[in-house]
Amino acid sequence: CPFSSFLVKKLFSIEGASHKGYPIFKKDEKGQPMPNEPYLSVDEMAADPVQVAPLVKAFAEKNYKAIAQVWDAVIYPLNKPNAADNEIFIKETAKQVCLPYLDWALASLNMSDTDSAYSKGDNSIQKVNCPCVFTSADTDYVVPEYMVKENVSAIKNSVLIKYTNSGHSPLIDCPKKLIKDILDFFA
Repeated sequence: CPFSSFLVKKLFSIEGASHKGYPIFKKDEKGQPMPNEPYLSVDEMAADPVQVAPLVKAFAEKNYKAIAQVWDAVIYPLNKPNAADNEIFIKETAKQVCLPYLDWALASLNMSDTDSAYSKGDNSIQKVNCPCVFTSADTDYVVPEYMVKENVSAIKNSVLIKYTNSGHSPLIDCPKKLIKDILDFFA
């Protein structure tokens, strides 16, 4: 296991998804997820009208304005990067060509002991025994707190650090606090 304490001495996860995966389900006619109705292929998931296809299109068209609108609403709802940094972030994000594969991999990830809508659990989470920190921000619209808590509950030597007034990017919302927490953990 790549996370065994023999190979990894410590792990600090910033707003990371659950070890049970990050499922993306098919949508109904109102665009709402239909729980337990998984996509059957990467190509089918790429056509998801809410979570995947709009971003794939924006990336392909280098539609920086559309990407910025999504990032402002979802990634940076509280604090925006300065204009120069934001321009770099958006342009670099637009270079991404593998979003459907990333989403498929996240949906299919299952290190738990139970099967998911996407994959069988391999229970490899039991092999993680190094000290771990998992962060959860109170305004993260990407990774819900319950996913982070699933990780903390599954790994005996782990800690949850909560950030207030922060979204999916503590790197922007509370960088000093994040840096202090990282340095303290690895000290």
